[in-house]
Amino acid sequence: MEEIREKSREEHEGEKPVQWQTPEFIYYTKHPFWYWIAGLITLLGSLNAYLLDNIMLSTIILIGGISMIGFADKKPKILSCEINWKGVTIDDTTHRFHEFVSFWIVEKKDENLLLLTPQKTIAQQTVVPLGDADLYTVHSILSKHLPEEQSSEPFAHKLTDHLGF
Repeated sequence: MEEIREKSREEHEGEKPVQWQTPEFIYYTKHPFWYWIAGLITLLGSLNAYLLDNIMLSTIILIGGISMIGFADKKPKILSCEINWKGVTIDDTTHRFHEFVSFWIVEKKDENLLLLTPQKTIAQQTVVPLGDADLYTVHSILSKHLPEEQSSEPFAHKLTDHLGF
């Protein structure tokens, strides 16, 4: 087994890793009016469910709304990312290439994203903000290990981005 690892290291020795730091998500400053609207929608939704004798839904809406308002002001932590011959490392977690089926790079005006489609059907797509990483270098390393397959940003990611989270 050690021979295989050593051989694999030698094959990829000339391949330089790409490293970058990026915020976990784009932080949007929210106007106090945003909190009032979110609170009002939460209360009205919860009240509506309660009046329809659905106490469970009323409680879920209330807890969800309070959680959403609580997390709205969370500041993003800075992630250290690296792509090398072993896989994609985000902070201290390394995701090996064999865990993924394909990759796709989404270029947006605000930020560029790396989408990694997992092998497991139930697992969700891994979305990695590329920050100031060189797209050409990222693409060239990934294309040696994974096929490039067009993919779209997950709906949940788009929704939270649109809502300003």
